[in-house]
Formats: sequence, structure tokens, C-alpha cells
Amino acid sequence: MPAMSRTDAINAIAKNLPRLREDELATLVAVTTAWAQPERTVSLTPAERDAVERSRKDFAAGRTLTLDEAEARTDEYLAARRAARNGE
Repeated sequence: MPAMSRTDAINAIAKNLPRLREDELATLVAVTTAWAQPERTVSLTPAERDAVERSRKDFAAGRTLTLDEAEARTDEYLAARRAARNGE
């Protein structure tokens, strides 16, 4: 679908409204209401805030992983979790 102006998008939606079923209208209302809400904030626990701060410091200091390193660590972690779950 080609890009359209805000006015064209609103007009296209308005044109289609009469053809929508009641359940489709309800879904459209729910989606647009959710999208129109002010930006939501996430509540973090103190431990989560600390982890975010540590991550910011790590990035600032250049302490990062390559994709291959991150995948290897994730694979190791998941393998250990599976082993623990299976009693190994």
C-alpha cells in the first residue's frame, strides 16, 4: 500500500467504517484507543533498575558482546536450564 497523508488515511478509514461488522468495529475501537493512550511507562523493581543501570555503564565502557558471543552464552544458559529441569 502506498504511503498516504494523515488526512487520506482518516478518510480511507471513515469510508470503510459502514462496511465493518460490529465485532470489527469493536476491535477497531479497542486498538485505536490503546494506540491513542499517552506513552505508557514500565514499572521496574529496584533490582531491574539496577540491572538497567549496570547495562548502561557496560555500554558506555564498551563492555558488549558480539552476536556470536551472545548466542553462545544464551545457548549455554538454556542448556544448563534444560539439564537442571531434567535432573541432570
